Amino acid sequence: LFGILAIELKRRAPKCHTVCELVLVRWGTAAHKTFIFFSFATSIIVTSMLLLGGSATMNALAGCDLNLTSFLIPWGVILYTAAGGL
Repeated sequence: LFGILAIELKRRAPKCHTVCELVLVRWGTAAHKTFIFFSFATSIIVTSMLLLGGSATMNALAGCDLNLTSFLIPWGVILYTAAGGL
């Protein structure tokens, strides 16, 4: 379903790169700022859930402290990225 919607969106608005740009063109500045806020909040919530899920997995598998793994997982991602990872 998302693929079909993405193709149709690209047909109707070929110069838009993000959904936020589409909101800006279609509904104006106030809706654009509101949508950016909610998009940013959603990204923070999803990142927090992934971090907590990874920490809980490490806790269950290796018995590591939850706070320690919540601190070390982001540092591992930062170092991996800095070393040329994804």
